[in-house]
Amino acid sequence: LLTDYKQSNKAFSTRSSATIEDDSKDSMAGMFDTHLNVSGDALVTQAIAVIRSAFSPQIIQHLQNNQGLVEKMKIAVVLQEMVDVRCAGVIFGAKAQTGDTDIVEIEANQGLGEGIVSGEAKEVESYKFSRSERRVVERKGPEVLSQPEAKALFMLSERLRQEFNDTPQDIEWAIDSSGQIWVLQSRDLYIRR
Repeated sequence: LLTDYKQSNKAFSTRSSATIEDDSKDSMAGMFDTHLNVSGDALVTQAIAVIRSAFSPQIIQHLQNNQGLVEKMKIAVVLQEMVDVRCAGVIFGAKAQTGDTDIVEIEANQGLGEGIVSGEAKEVESYKFSRSERRVVERKGPEVLSQPEAKALFMLSERLRQEFNDTPQDIEWAIDSSGQIWVLQSRDLYIRR
Protein backbone atom coordinates (compact mmCIF):
# COMPACT_ATOMS: atom_id res chain seq x y z
CA LEU A 1 0.00 0.00 0.00
CA LEU A 2 2.73 2.47 0.96
CA THR A 3 4.53 1.63 -2.29
CA ASP A 4 1.41 2.67 -4.21
CA TYR A 5 1.26 5.97 -2.32
CA LYS A 6 4.98 6.62 -2.85
CA GLN A 7 4.69 6.03 -6.60
CA SER A 8 1.52 8.09 -7.06
CA ASN A 9 3.34 11.44 -7.53
CA LYS A 10 0.78 13.00 -5.19
CA ALA A 11 1.36 14.91 -1.97
CA PHE A 12 -0.18 13.76 1.30
CA SER A 13 -0.52 14.83 4.89
CA THR A 14 0.60 12.36 7.53
CA ARG A 15 -1.63 12.67 10.58
CA SER A 16 -2.16 10.81 13.81
CA SER A 17 -5.23 8.87 14.77
CA ALA A 18 -4.82 7.93 18.41
CA THR A 19 -7.48 6.29 20.57
CA ILE A 20 -6.88 8.86 23.33
CA GLU A 21 -6.51 11.92 21.13
CA ASP A 22 -10.06 13.16 20.68
CA ASP A 23 -12.53 13.12 23.52
CA SER A 24 -15.23 15.53 24.66
CA LYS A 25 -13.82 15.37 28.22
CA ASP A 26 -10.10 15.71 27.47
CA SER A 27 -8.33 17.13 24.46
CA MET A 28 -4.94 16.19 23.09
CA ALA A 29 -5.56 18.12 19.88
CA GLY A 30 -2.32 19.32 18.33
CA MET A 31 -0.04 17.24 20.54
CA PHE A 32 0.78 14.63 17.90
CA ASP A 33 2.78 15.54 14.79
CA THR A 34 1.17 16.32 11.46
CA HIS A 35 3.23 16.78 8.28
CA LEU A 36 1.88 18.43 5.13
CA ASN A 37 2.80 18.06 1.46
CA VAL A 38 4.71 14.82 1.96
CA SER A 39 5.51 12.63 -1.03
CA GLY A 40 7.76 9.83 -2.24
CA ASP A 41 10.23 8.28 0.19
CA ALA A 42 9.47 10.97 2.78
CA LEU A 43 6.08 9.29 3.39
CA VAL A 44 7.74 6.51 5.39
CA THR A 45 9.97 8.91 7.33
CA GLN A 46 7.10 11.24 8.21
CA ALA A 47 4.73 8.39 9.11
CA ILE A 48 7.35 7.14 11.58
CA ALA A 49 7.72 10.70 12.91
CA VAL A 50 3.98 10.79 13.63
CA ILE A 51 4.25 7.56 15.64
CA ARG A 52 7.36 8.84 17.46
CA SER A 53 5.46 11.97 18.46
CA ALA A 54 3.39 9.74 20.77
CA PHE A 55 6.49 9.57 22.97
CA SER A 56 7.16 13.31 23.16
CA PRO A 57 7.72 14.87 26.61
CA GLN A 58 4.41 16.76 26.27
CA ILE A 59 2.42 13.57 25.69
CA ILE A 60 4.27 11.58 28.35
CA GLN A 61 3.49 14.35 30.86
CA HIS A 62 -0.17 14.34 29.81
CA LEU A 63 -0.36 10.56 30.23
CA GLN A 64 1.24 10.77 33.68
CA ASN A 65 -1.31 13.41 34.71
CA ASN A 66 -4.27 11.36 33.46
CA GLN A 67 -4.15 7.87 34.89
CA GLY A 68 -5.70 5.15 32.78
CA LEU A 69 -4.87 6.71 29.42
CA VAL A 70 -1.69 4.68 28.89
CA GLU A 71 -3.64 1.42 28.78
CA LYS A 72 -6.07 2.87 26.23
CA MET A 73 -3.45 4.38 23.91
CA LYS A 74 -3.10 3.03 20.40
CA ILE A 75 -1.90 5.11 17.47
CA ALA A 76 -2.24 4.84 13.70
CA VAL A 77 -1.10 7.09 10.89
CA VAL A 78 -3.60 8.53 8.42
CA LEU A 79 -2.43 9.53 4.94
CA GLN A 80 -4.71 12.14 3.40
CA GLU A 81 -4.21 13.34 -0.15
CA MET A 82 -3.48 17.07 -0.16
CA VAL A 83 -6.09 19.32 -1.76
CA ASP A 84 -5.18 22.51 -3.63
CA VAL A 85 -7.02 24.79 -1.21
CA ARG A 86 -8.09 28.41 -1.49
CA CYS A 87 -8.85 28.67 2.22
CA ALA A 88 -9.14 26.47 5.28
CA GLY A 89 -9.98 26.60 8.96
CA VAL A 90 -11.90 25.20 11.87
CA ILE A 91 -15.49 25.08 13.08
CA PHE A 92 -16.34 24.81 16.76
CA GLY A 93 -19.90 23.46 17.10
CA ALA A 94 -20.28 25.28 20.45
CA LYS A 95 -18.39 28.01 22.29
CA ALA A 96 -15.52 25.92 23.66
CA GLN A 97 -14.60 28.32 26.47
CA THR A 98 -18.11 28.56 27.95
CA GLY A 99 -20.03 25.57 26.66
CA ASP A 100 -22.69 27.81 25.05
CA THR A 101 -24.27 25.34 22.62
CA ASP A 102 -26.22 28.04 20.77
CA ILE A 103 -23.06 29.54 19.27
CA VAL A 104 -21.13 27.97 16.37
CA GLU A 105 -17.72 29.55 15.75
CA ILE A 106 -15.97 29.44 12.36
CA GLU A 107 -12.39 30.56 11.73
CA ALA A 108 -10.89 30.83 8.23
CA ASN A 109 -7.67 31.93 6.58
CA GLN A 110 -6.23 31.90 3.07
CA GLY A 111 -4.33 28.75 2.09
CA LEU A 112 -3.73 25.81 4.39
CA GLY A 113 -5.30 25.88 7.84
CA GLU A 114 -2.31 24.80 9.95
CA GLY A 115 -1.83 28.36 11.20
CA ILE A 116 -5.33 28.39 12.65
CA VAL A 117 -4.98 24.92 14.16
CA SER A 118 -1.67 25.88 15.80
CA GLY A 119 -2.95 29.30 16.86
CA GLU A 120 -0.24 31.09 14.86
CA ALA A 121 -2.36 32.50 12.00
CA LYS A 122 -2.41 36.30 11.84
CA GLU A 123 -5.04 37.02 9.17
CA VAL A 124 -8.11 35.14 10.44
CA GLU A 125 -11.73 35.75 9.57
CA SER A 126 -14.10 34.64 12.32
CA TYR A 127 -17.84 34.12 12.35
CA LYS A 128 -20.23 33.42 15.19
CA PHE A 129 -23.56 31.88 14.19
CA SER A 130 -26.58 31.57 16.45
CA ARG A 131 -28.02 28.07 16.12
CA SER A 132 -31.45 29.15 17.40
CA GLU A 133 -31.66 32.16 15.05
CA ARG A 134 -29.79 30.45 12.18
CA ARG A 135 -27.87 33.64 11.39
CA VAL A 136 -24.51 35.37 11.78
CA VAL A 137 -24.34 37.32 15.05
CA GLU A 138 -20.71 38.44 14.70
CA ARG A 139 -18.08 38.64 11.96
CA LYS A 140 -14.48 39.88 12.31
CA GLY A 141 -11.27 39.99 10.31
CA PRO A 142 -10.34 40.07 6.63
CA GLU A 143 -12.86 38.64 4.19
CA VAL A 144 -11.88 35.06 3.39
CA LEU A 145 -15.28 33.37 3.00
CA SER A 146 -18.26 34.47 0.96
CA GLN A 147 -21.56 34.64 2.85
CA PRO A 148 -22.81 31.45 1.11
CA GLU A 149 -19.58 29.62 2.06
CA ALA A 150 -19.88 30.70 5.70
CA LYS A 151 -23.52 29.56 5.75
CA ALA A 152 -22.55 26.22 4.12
CA LEU A 153 -19.90 25.66 6.82
CA PHE A 154 -22.46 26.44 9.53
CA MET A 155 -24.88 23.92 7.98
CA LEU A 156 -22.05 21.37 7.75
CA SER A 157 -21.46 21.79 11.48
CA GLU A 158 -25.15 21.21 12.16
CA ARG A 159 -25.22 18.11 9.95
CA LEU A 160 -22.14 16.58 11.61
CA ARG A 161 -23.55 17.40 15.04
CA GLN A 162 -26.65 15.34 14.16
CA GLU A 163 -24.51 12.50 12.78
CA PHE A 164 -22.60 12.32 16.08
CA ASN A 165 -25.57 12.05 18.49
CA ASP A 166 -26.15 15.81 18.89
CA THR A 167 -22.54 16.27 20.07
CA PRO A 168 -20.89 19.57 19.06
CA GLN A 169 -17.94 18.90 16.75
CA ASP A 170 -14.46 20.39 16.31
CA ILE A 171 -14.09 20.31 12.52
CA GLU A 172 -11.06 20.98 10.34
CA TRP A 173 -12.12 21.91 6.80
CA ALA A 174 -10.80 23.28 3.51
CA ILE A 175 -12.35 24.84 0.40
CA ASP A 176 -10.64 24.24 -2.94
CA SER A 177 -10.48 26.60 -5.91
CA SER A 178 -13.72 25.17 -7.35
CA GLY A 179 -15.62 25.91 -4.11
CA GLN A 180 -15.77 22.28 -2.95
CA ILE A 181 -15.77 21.94 0.85
CA TRP A 182 -13.56 19.16 2.24
CA VAL A 183 -13.88 17.82 5.78
CA LEU A 184 -10.36 16.98 6.91
CA GLN A 185 -11.30 15.88 10.41
CA SER A 186 -14.24 15.94 12.79
CA ARG A 187 -14.06 15.09 16.46
CA ASP A 188 -16.11 15.69 19.60
CA LEU A 189 -15.53 19.23 20.81
CA TYR A 190 -13.70 19.46 24.12
CA ILE A 191 -15.55 22.03 26.23
CA ARG A 192 -13.55 23.55 29.08
CA ARG A 193 -15.60 23.71 32.27
